[in-house]
Amino acid sequence: MAFAARDIKDRIAVGDDIFVMTDLGGGKVRLMPAPTTITEPGTPINKAFLQPIDNALAGLGTASAEDVGTGAGKVPLTGADGKLPASVIPMYAITEVFVVADTAEMLTLSTVGKDGDIAQKGDEAILADGTTYVLGNDDGTHLTDWILRPTPPTGVISIAGKTGVLGLADIPIAVPTAFSQAAPTGTSDLQTILTYLFGVATGKVKATKLVAANFDDKI
Repeated sequence: MAFAARDIKDRIAVGDDIFVMTDLGGGKVRLMPAPTTITEPGTPINKAFLQPIDNALAGLGTASAEDVGTGAGKVPLTGADGKLPASVIPMYAITEVFVVADTAEMLTLSTVGKDGDIAQKGDEAILADGTTYVLGNDDGTHLTDWILRPTPPTGVISIAGKTGVLGLADIPIAVPTAFSQAAPTGTSDLQTILTYLFGVATGKVKATKLVAANFDDKI
């Protein structure tokens, strides 16, 4: 049961040093307080008052005997931000990813937040156009607080080791020269056909001949 604090009051009276003495005989007397005015009787100090205090102290546990601090054997306290000191529990960032429409919405992530989460240093924001920003500090309300994450282009990066704007003349493509073999006609000899279809010098199929050649059965 939790201890409930009580309002303890001092006694306020005039004449607390005045007593009425009664002789009891045998050399004994009784002194009875005889104040002239009592403004506040005060809180009585008795078992009913002291016992709850003793019970509460006994139930505080071992932590109550320790001092406050961040060293060994100390009890740490949270700061004004509601967090334990970094010397007790070092900060560890868990990256949150926020999907936003544009930079205007991104700049509100560290204050207003989104879906109940507030952006912190190290968090990422992905814009609708596909660009990604990383929060570089704890502010986040200025575009300079965010770092644009560089991403490689999604198209062709290079052709045959060449980059930039390229024309056909810039691309080293080997174009096979004309075959010396004439289009065979009137033959069913497979070797003759294959020799015509595949260039001996280049090892490539001369595709134009596949349409133009007219092969007839030998009669």
